[in-house]
Amino acid sequence: MELPRRVLVVGLARSGRAAAAALARRGVDVVGADRDAEADPGDLAGLGVDVRLGSEDESLLDGAGLVVESPGVPGTSPLPAAARARGIPVWSEVE
Repeated sequence: MELPRRVLVVGLARSGRAAAAALARRGVDVVGADRDAEADPGDLAGLGVDVRLGSEDESLLDGAGLVVESPGVPGTSPLPAAARARGIPVWSEVE
């Protein structure tokens, strides 16, 4: 399966960081977002991930072909809900 050129990973706890890192290593343009301004993104910036903390602004979806939602992020959270409304596929990090 071919991945989209740009992916938004929502939730940067352990699973979200791992998903973002795996995608970045495959050459995908990754934006990693967490609504917690104090979240620890680890070394994601060093992998080329555009890390956005403390925001759930819908503009993060611009250009995204896929949203990867971490397990701790509720399905009704603003970004996944807005992605579904825009017709952008939302996957769990397991997928």
